[in-house]
Amino acid sequence: MQTLQVGAINSNKDLPYSELSTLQTSLQQLQKEYSSEKERTLSLQKVTTNLESSVHKYALLLSEEKNERKKTLEKYDALQNKYHSEIQKIAQKYYLLIGACIVLLVLLVFQYADDIRELIMKQAY
Repeated sequence: MQTLQVGAINSNKDLPYSELSTLQTSLQQLQKEYSSEKERTLSLQKVTTNLESSVHKYALLLSEEKNERKKTLEKYDALQNKYHSEIQKIAQKYYLLIGACIVLLVLLVFQYADDIRELIMKQAY
């Protein structure tokens, strides 16, 4: 495209040399600006690519951290449920033992009620 423009300018015999020189200088200036903008665009594309890469990396890290936190919470819940069921088993055994002791105590009181009554009567007099 640039070659065509230069060729078009050179083939135009009606233009004076000063205008031709000015046009060529303008063309060179535009080419420099185009090159500069192209370099800037490439630089911005690299920056954008680096930012996208960083965002993707941090997103993966956050996802991994979220998964680890989820696993930790699941382990905690499982452990808490296990301890809760163990505590319930121990409590059931404890209440059963207390109930058995009360029943035994009641049986002993009924079996020895007469002896206890006599003892109380003797001590009272």
